[in-house]
Amino acid sequence: MPDEKRERFLKEYSLSEKEVDILIGDKGLATYFEAVVDKGATPKIAANWILGDILRILKEKKLESKDIAVLPEKLAELIKVIEAGKISTTAGKEVLDELFVTDDAVMDIIEKKGLMQISSSDELEKMVLEVIANNPKSVEDFKAGKTQAASFLMGQVMKMSKGKANPKLAKEMIDKKLMEM
Repeated sequence: MPDEKRERFLKEYSLSEKEVDILIGDKGLATYFEAVVDKGATPKIAANWILGDILRILKEKKLESKDIAVLPEKLAELIKVIEAGKISTTAGKEVLDELFVTDDAVMDIIEKKGLMQISSSDELEKMVLEVIANNPKSVEDFKAGKTQAASFLMGQVMKMSKGKANPKLAKEMIDKKLMEM
C-alpha cells in the first residue's frame, strides 16, 4: 500500500521523491495534502506550503500533523488567492499563521490585516510615474546601461506602496516606462 501511494504521489501530483517521502512518511500529512488538493489547490504548491510553512508552524507550536488547525479548504483557498495575485506569498504566510489561531475566513483575514495587493493599473501607474520623476539619476543610470537602476526603482515603488504593489505588474510598468524614455 505505501509503495502504491508513493508511485501515485510521484506520477499524479508530479512531486519530487523527497517531497513524497516526507508526505507519505506521516499518514496525517499525506491525508491533509490530498484533502487540500481535492479542494482545488495546485499539488506542487500545496506540497510546498505543507512541507514548508505548515511544518514550521507545527514545529514552533510543538504539534503533530493530526493537530493541523487549518481546514484543507482554507489552505486551498489561500493558495488560490496567492496564485491569482491578490496577495503576495509573504502576506500568505501571515494569513496562514492567523488561520492557526482563528476560525476567520481567508478573505476576512486579508481585509482585516490590509494585505490585498495593489493591482489596479491606474494606482500602480501613478506610483511608478512618481518614483521615476523623483529619481532622475536612476533613470539616467538606466539609459547609460546600468540595468540595476530598474531594480532600485522597483524597490522605491514597493516602499511607496508599503509592499502592497503587485510586483509583477509594477516591474512590467517600470520596464515599459523606462524603455519609452
